[in-house]
Amino acid sequence: LNAVRQKYRSTNTDFLLLGASVALLPMIPFLARKKSRAVKRHRDLKLIADRFSEFHPSLRLRFDK
Repeated sequence: LNAVRQKYRSTNTDFLLLGASVALLPMIPFLARKKSRAVKRHRDLKLIADRFSEFHPSLRLRFDK
C-alpha cells in the first residue's frame, strides 16, 4: 500500500511551484498536478481494496473517500 502511495507524493517540482506561488501564476500547475495525483491515488486505493475484498471475502475492507 505504501509503495502505491509513494508514486503520488509531492516532489521537488511541486514544492518549487508552491514556493513560487507569490505571483499566483505557478499556483495553477501546482493545483492541476495535485488534483490529478489525488484522482489517480484514489483510483489505485479503491482497486487495492476491491482486490483484497475479492481474495478475502470473510474480511471486509471498506474504502471511503
